[in-house]
Amino acid sequence: MNDDEKIVKDFLESKGLTPEHFSKDKVWTGKTPDFQVFFNGEFQFFYEVKGSPEDSWLDKELEEAKPYQLVGGSRNDPIFNRLTNDIHQAIKQLDAVNGERKNPNVLALVNHDEMCGFNDLLGVLTGNYYTEDGDAHPIYSQFSHGRIRDEKKK
Repeated sequence: MNDDEKIVKDFLESKGLTPEHFSKDKVWTGKTPDFQVFFNGEFQFFYEVKGSPEDSWLDKELEEAKPYQLVGGSRNDPIFNRLTNDIHQAIKQLDAVNGERKNPNVLALVNHDEMCGFNDLLGVLTGNYYTEDGDAHPIYSQFSHGRIRDEKKK
């Protein structure tokens, strides 16, 4: 169990739920979510955990730089691609055991990146950037209407 799964497991247990990993023979047959969750011995839902590490691109650039070498530069923000990838991968795992969605599927995103927040997730899911006064600007539709267009509904 990795650290992110432990965080989620502890959270679920604090709510009186019992998360259980899939048996090894189930895992070997293909992709599966991280947990099956029970309450008082009765199955409740499937749960997948995805961790969002801090972006270390600039740190790596600095480590590899020669003295007085300039590093960095402009690039696309990786947060949106990382979020859509997490959603895409999670849906594959949840579909492997619950494709017809007879039971609830739950995705937990454990965030370790201070530069990534709820508004980034909201942008990926809706395609909108929301201003402080509530106005919506559709600037993220390449993410919300791209790779995860149908998956986000699952």
